[in-house]
Amino acid sequence: MTKHDFKLHSIETAPEASRDALAQVNKKFGRVPNFFGITAESPAATNAYISLSNIFQTTALTPAEQQIVILTASVENRCDYCVAAHSRGAKMAGVSEDAINAIKAKTPLKALRRLVSQIVDKRAWLSDADVQAFLNQGYSRSQLLDVMVGVSMKTLSNYINHLTGPPIE
Repeated sequence: MTKHDFKLHSIETAPEASRDALAQVNKKFGRVPNFFGITAESPAATNAYISLSNIFQTTALTPAEQQIVILTASVENRCDYCVAAHSRGAKMAGVSEDAINAIKAKTPLKALRRLVSQIVDKRAWLSDADVQAFLNQGYSRSQLLDVMVGVSMKTLSNYINHLTGPPIE
């Protein structure tokens, strides 16, 4: 059951303008995850998330770093649905089980996890020292902005999940 009576759509029951997006999701995952089934209610929200996701995949961050960004943002935003989904995704991208558990437990953070936590916690009002600590680990300003794309994408989905409460698969 979802919160606030949001409908869990299939490709067939979704608004016409969301059906192509859901078909793409179904092709990619072999199913329509509940997040997309609910988000399909708004073609704009569905397409915004998919667009941000596609753009995030083109960043200078490795697939493992991308998963660290989105898993950390989901933990910081306390989104159980995305934490479950991206724990699996992180594992598939080569992030170790120890690193995944460290993110979930908020143990002492490495540069990338620390930066994402600071962005979420401080609403991106980072100090010069925060930014410099990230850059000193070999990351670039371009990658800092790439992280912002991932945090933005996850904030959108995390907040939609808070509002709608999709069942975790």
